Amino acid sequence: MFKIGTFYKCFEFPKYQELEDGLRDHCIKRHIKGTIILTPEGINATISSNKDKALEDLNLYLNNLVGEVVFRFSYSNKSPFKRLKIKTRKELVPSGTNGKSYNHKGKYLTPSEWHNFIQDSKNIVIDVRNDYENKVGTFRNSISPDTKNFREFKYFLKKNKKKLKDKNIVDVITPAQLVAINGRNEVESIDLKVNEEIVTIETDFIIPLYGLIPKMNIFKNWGLNIEKNAISVNNALDYSTNIKGIYAIGDICAYPGKLKLILSGFHEGALAARACFKLARPNEKYRFEFTTTSTNLLKRLGKKE
Repeated sequence: MFKIGTFYKCFEFPKYQELEDGLRDHCIKRHIKGTIILTPEGINATISSNKDKALEDLNLYLNNLVGEVVFRFSYSNKSPFKRLKIKTRKELVPSGTNGKSYNHKGKYLTPSEWHNFIQDSKNIVIDVRNDYENKVGTFRNSISPDTKNFREFKYFLKKNKKKLKDKNIVDVITPAQLVAINGRNEVESIDLKVNEEIVTIETDFIIPLYGLIPKMNIFKNWGLNIEKNAISVNNALDYSTNIKGIYAIGDICAYPGKLKLILSGFHEGALAARACFKLARPNEKYRFEFTTTSTNLLKRLGKKE
């Protein structure tokens, strides 16, 4: 079993380079692998080892050198890292701002507060995602800086300084991989892997959207026909259930020959959506269009005709 430790500490650390050699020797002797970043702004790391007390020994080692460092631990059956990497950099978060120190925590917003926040014209959401992801969908009135990494972001800010003056800014960071959740009795921060960098973000909540496992308990009193922990549907027509107006698609539905593939879900969804339209708007004509030929759809997708 591999024990994974993650930690960060923001503090003025002018002699950060002097720690590299001794830290490397200490980790190698204890078979510690992962990434440790040393900067004038502090330390950030995600590491692992299958040796007993290896990470605890490293924790004590760092405490003696730089003061208290709080480790957060998790476990894995496989080693998450292939080798040890200790990097010295000018910034804890690589933004190209000449290593200016920071110690700032943003304000947490509830869903309703977030909704109100983005409605206010004084607030701006900067969507720092790939261009193709922005085309799929983003927040209304958000701005895409069209940057490839954090270092380019300062040029966007400089170019749009007047436009962004007196505005409140929110960043949307993606693609990113969640590598650690930190906290003792509650969530305190998360570690994200962004372009091979480990970025620590303080937060109060995490909403994971990896997918859903169908659970039938909430439907047990609906009167739906249930078959092998799934809802029976009419796949010959429109994936309707035995109750008018209720349709089921994806992994939660069952019918002869059902394949739990995302491609099957798209097919089921298209037929169910057409049936829902006819049910909801019986007096309107249903228009069937293709993305390859429909000028209206191409316009909505931002494509040229």
